Amino acid sequence: MLLVVADTSPIRYLVQIGHIDLLPRLFEKLLVPGIVADELRHPSAPQAVRSWMKEPPAWFEILPAPAMDDTELQGLDPGESAAIALGLSRKANLILIDERKGAAVATSQRIRNDRNSGRSRFGRAPGAR
Repeated sequence: MLLVVADTSPIRYLVQIGHIDLLPRLFEKLLVPGIVADELRHPSAPQAVRSWMKEPPAWFEILPAPAMDDTELQGLDPGESAAIALGLSRKANLILIDERKGAAVATSQRIRNDRNSGRSRFGRAPGAR
């Protein structure tokens, strides 16, 4: 089973365009850090996203992100850094992230992400921990 972690934006946009159902077709389970779930429930999130988050599906698993003392993570927004920290702690195969800086950090940590995976190649990067 592929271990996949997501940041806020990919979930938010898929809900907004009505294609969130693509994720369980591609991945058995999607892990998200609690802070990402909080961002998706936040009053500033679109109504469709907040409604979807009232009863997330079973394949959408919310987990606490471990605290990590990594200077690369400090320059990211909280959702991105939590997604990468969760991905590292769980040895994720892929992180769904749309910000260039976050994708660059994920790549430097040897975690494939949707910006560098070609969206069709999944798996740990060569030499990954």
